[in-house]
Amino acid sequence: FVGDLEGTITVWNVRPEVMEQTTTLRGHEDWVTALLVDTRNNCLLSGSLDSTIRVWDLGDYSCRHVVNDHERYVNSLGIDDDRGLLFSGSSDGTVRVWDAARLSKTGEGCLHVLTHSKGCGTLTVRGHLFTSGPSKT
Repeated sequence: FVGDLEGTITVWNVRPEVMEQTTTLRGHEDWVTALLVDTRNNCLLSGSLDSTIRVWDLGDYSCRHVVNDHERYVNSLGIDDDRGLLFSGSSDGTVRVWDAARLSKTGEGCLHVLTHSKGCGTLTVRGHLFTSGPSKT
C-alpha cells in the first residue's frame, strides 16, 4: 500500500518476480500520512491531513468507515495486537486509543484521549506507547 499527496492509496501486488498495481483507493481529501494493516480485523487504516481516519476492507477494498474524531492532521497510526488497541496521533495535540475491533466494525470505539504537548508526529507501540512531537522551545 502506498499513500500519496493527492489523498489516494495505491494497492500493489508484490511478488519476487513482478510488482503490479491492482487498484486505487479514493476518499481522502488531502495527503495520506499514515497507513496500517490490521490483519486481525481484516482492514487497512489510513490517516490523512484531512483530519480523518478511513477504515478499508481488505477483501473488496471498500471504505467501511470514515472517522472524524481528530480536529487536525492525523500523522501516525499504531497497533498493539496483543491488547487489541489501535493508536492515532494527531497535530491536534492528542493521541487517541481505540478498541481496534470496534473501530473496524462500527467506526467508533475511542477508549482514551491522551494529550501530547503541541501535537503527535510519530508513534510506535512495543508494550509501551512511544510518541514524538515538536519540542517546547
